[in-house]
Amino acid sequence: MTQEFLEKRIRSFRRFGLVAFFGPAALFVGPLCFFFLCDLLKWSPVGKDAELYILSSGVFAFFPIAGILIYWGERRYRVLCPHCGQSLITHYPVVLATGKCANCQKPVVEASA
Repeated sequence: MTQEFLEKRIRSFRRFGLVAFFGPAALFVGPLCFFFLCDLLKWSPVGKDAELYILSSGVFAFFPIAGILIYWGERRYRVLCPHCGQSLITHYPVVLATGKCANCQKPVVEASA
C-alpha cells in the first residue's frame, strides 16, 4: 500500500471512530437529559428505581456496542498490519513517519521509486 492510501484509510477510520463513539454515547446521554429535565419539572414518568435501571442500561450498553463498532471498523477500513494483523491505528503517527508496523517492525508502506 502507498503512503497516501494508508493516510486516506487512517483519516477515514478516525472519522468512523468519532461516529462509533458518539453514536452509542447517545444511548446514555438521551435518557440522562430526559430524566434531568423531568427532575427540573418535578415530574417522573417512572419510579426512581426504574430510572436508575434505565440510565445504567445505557451505560452498560455503550461499551460493547462501541467496541464492536471499532473492531468492525478496523477490518472494514483495513488498517491492520498485513504481516502480524495488529492495528496500525494505535500508533499511526509512528506508522506514517516510518512506514513500518509499530509491533513487528515490518514495512507496511511500499517504497516509492
